[in-house]
Amino acid sequence: MKTFKFSLLTPEGIVVSDDVEMVEARSTSGAFGIMASHQPMIADCPSGRIRLLKDGSWRSYDCDVGVFAMDGTSAQLLTAFAKPSEG
Repeated sequence: MKTFKFSLLTPEGIVVSDDVEMVEARSTSGAFGIMASHQPMIADCPSGRIRLLKDGSWRSYDCDVGVFAMDGTSAQLLTAFAKPSEG
C-alpha cells in the first residue's frame, strides 16, 4: 500500500511525523479516511480520536479541536493538544 507523510502538530511540538498508509479522523461534517494521493482538502475537527495505519497496524491519538489539511502529497493535523490513546 502506498504511504504519505503525516504530521500531528501542537504548539508544544511534533507529536507524530511519519509515513502512513491511512489516516482516519472526524470533522464537523462527519468521519473521513485519507490515503495517499487524496485530493487536497481542509477540515475542522472536533476533539476526539484519530487513527493512523502504518505497516498494517493502527495507532490512535486523542486530540483537542484542530484543523486537518491534505495537499495531495502530505497531511497535517494542527491541534492544541494530542497524546497517544490508552487502551
